[in-house]
Amino acid sequence: MIENVRALIDLGGGWLKDYVRNLVAILRSPREFMRSRDLDAGPTFIDASVFAALVSLLNLVIQIPIYRTLGVNVETPAFILVDTVFTYGFWFIYGSILHGSARLFGGGASYQASVACFLFMSAFRPLILIVTAPSEFVARRMVLDSPDVGGAAFYQRALPALASSPRATVLLILALAANCYFFFALVSAFRAVHAVSRIRAFFIVAVGLVGWVAISSLVEVPAFQALWQSFKKPAG
Repeated sequence: MIENVRALIDLGGGWLKDYVRNLVAILRSPREFMRSRDLDAGPTFIDASVFAALVSLLNLVIQIPIYRTLGVNVETPAFILVDTVFTYGFWFIYGSILHGSARLFGGGASYQASVACFLFMSAFRPLILIVTAPSEFVARRMVLDSPDVGGAAFYQRALPALASSPRATVLLILALAANCYFFFALVSAFRAVHAVSRIRAFFIVAVGLVGWVAISSLVEVPAFQALWQSFKKPAG
């Protein structure tokens, strides 16, 4: 029994060490990291999936103060499980969209390589969440309380509200800057994976981003709204 427990601890410790090592390597140089990995290998895809799941858990930890303020009970096994499945699922979809865009612009890598690349690039999400935490709070409160999330009317109200004051404008600029940084990191990573020019890599990510934003606005945001409302604590 004790030997089994020690084996589990060693396994968990090994995963954590790999996670931290990969996280630092990706943030330091996404292009070099992707070049150093065989993204077509089955074990690498498993590594990318485990990495993305751990990033999702880290994201959740970062957002706990936001959820507590909004009255969402996130510290339950059920919420953690559903949130992780949702997050991984949508990241898988976005990696698939970027692969489709890569095929349009002459990318030569496999579908698995594209998705694995995007899952590894989730390393940037915790940093973005830390930088954009105040604006994330405002945005999530609007999503949680809105009756028409996913519709045009919601976004027509939300976008002006997010820039309704100098403070909100600064927060919005920080959010845009953080996401622009992530955009160019993706360009660098997909350039390495698909062996294309910088210009082609730019268009791969830019065109893929259109589909990404559409799915996020119409499907992901309403899905997470339903999740948050399901775990919202009763008033009073």
